[in-house]
Amino acid sequence: MDKETLTEILEKHGKWLRSEPGGERADLSGSDLNGSDLRGSILRDADLRDADLSGSDLRRADLRGSILSGSDLRGSDLRGSDLDFSCLPLWCGSFGMKVDDWIMAQLVNHILSVDHPLARKLRKMKTVTSLCYLHPESEKGWKDGGKE
Repeated sequence: MDKETLTEILEKHGKWLRSEPGGERADLSGSDLNGSDLRGSILRDADLRDADLSGSDLRRADLRGSILSGSDLRGSDLRGSDLDFSCLPLWCGSFGMKVDDWIMAQLVNHILSVDHPLARKLRKMKTVTSLCYLHPESEKGWKDGGKE
């Protein structure tokens, strides 16, 4: 996708988020955004399903509530981005993502929250649970209330 088209879509998306006239939710599903510079972009609630975001710079991007299922995030840089309530792909398309401590803590916290024998075993390992120290919801779903 060319930079001009992407800029226009992001501007309309910003208007949509602010409920301004001319706003439109960003539909970037299936788009080729390989290697794009999306640092600091506001992509909250955007549809990025099946998009090629491999090698993209998404540092400090607001991706809250975005649909990322099926997207290719291999080699993308997500450090400092906000992925709360987004749909992160759980296939090899997320291999090699660069993440910060916050995102890592979120991922580990979710793994520990699963009701499975391996998750129960991991919850007992100090080195694994120590990775969750940054996330405010850490231990809430798995330490005291988790099924043992």
